[in-house]
Amino acid sequence: GAVELKGSVARQISNHELLLTQLLLDNALTDLRPEEIVALLSCTVCQVRTQVEPQLPSVLQKGIEHIRSVAEQIALLQRKCGLQESVEDFVEQYKFGLVEVVYEWARGMPFAEIARLTDVQEGIIVRCIQRLDETCREMRYAARV
Repeated sequence: GAVELKGSVARQISNHELLLTQLLLDNALTDLRPEEIVALLSCTVCQVRTQVEPQLPSVLQKGIEHIRSVAEQIALLQRKCGLQESVEDFVEQYKFGLVEVVYEWARGMPFAEIARLTDVQEGIIVRCIQRLDETCREMRYAARV
């Protein structure tokens, strides 16, 4: 059969395509500012745990809740289709420890100040932001489908 819109969108995304496609098709990012979008998308590329409790605006807290909810829906459907990964494991793969860091970076905070917001090493933050740039490009292409 023909490839549906959801499949065409997912083809543009190389990592976490199910979650990111669903967020696009749900228009979950539409009302967010660019710095909020990039901060939330950081959960797909930043796989580090942090002991620092971030100070997040309510819009980002709501965004995190929504992403977790979508991830849970995907995980439940995967279980129904026979995949063995637990719902908890699937949802927990998304790490939100650098949301504040990425948000402040996108708002123009100097890197030296950003580094003080977290216990994550500076090199890891830089790698995360570089990977996030690629994810944002893929999302832009996917949104045009």
